[in-house]
Amino acid sequence: MGRKPEATTATSSPRRESATPGDVAFSVGDSIGGEFEILGVHRGGMGAVYVVSHRELDSPIVLKAPLGADDPNVSALFRREAETWIAVGSHPNLVHAFWVRELQGRMFVAAEFVPPDELGRNSVADHVSHGPVPAPVSLKWTAQSCFGMSHAADHGMVAHRDIKTAHLMITVDGDLKITDFRVAKATEVEAFVLPTGRRSLSELTVSGAGTVPYMAPEQIQGRGELDSRADIYSFGASLYEMCTGKIPFQADSPSDCQDAPLGTAADDGNGSGSANRKVPR
Repeated sequence: MGRKPEATTATSSPRRESATPGDVAFSVGDSIGGEFEILGVHRGGMGAVYVVSHRELDSPIVLKAPLGADDPNVSALFRREAETWIAVGSHPNLVHAFWVRELQGRMFVAAEFVPPDELGRNSVADHVSHGPVPAPVSLKWTAQSCFGMSHAADHGMVAHRDIKTAHLMITVDGDLKITDFRVAKATEVEAFVLPTGRRSLSELTVSGAGTVPYMAPEQIQGRGELDSRADIYSFGASLYEMCTGKIPFQADSPSDCQDAPLGTAADDGNGSGSANRKVPR
């Protein structure tokens, strides 16, 4: 494909506002734990993501480490949440997490690598960056998301907490796989600045919650333990973005986002069909 493989939480390339010490500790060509050679490095919302090879594996996998990896409390929480993801097991519409363990003093979760297609796309976010997704494809991905989340619920997953287009991976065959179950809870507050200086709200991750503007109102307001209803809301916001190429709510600051789900829509308020007339009503 003429390019380094990218991580499974691919996003655009905004400039990060401030760095968390030690969150990206390795570079391409380095070895992690004397076992895994790094093929690619990505700085994602949850922390550092490394695409790696291993002499006993036929294909690359991904190693993910949390933000604040030097903090024992963060590492302990990350391990617990990663174990919940691992317990979900294998399903065609879920990114499979294999194990979580400490390597070179840092906690890592190992997961399936979803390689990009010939255009470099391996997530719904990548596809949406080129414009709205055709309605039949959006419907297919919606069904596959439901299949995956149903399997996760049957295996004890109460809530993902961070459903968004960057966590909906797309294989080279065009199938959807959900990634990063619950690990958002183990990350710190994350914010990015676009080259214009405007904060990118679609890349603002709230500690212990999810990503604005995909979060349900109760998630933004911190009202108790979340369940599948918050994930349904988040997928609805992702589906809106698939169909229109736009995030569903616009705001200028995180505080504005508190009110966004209460009615500050990105278009004229008449639904995705008014933003993209190709969407069937």
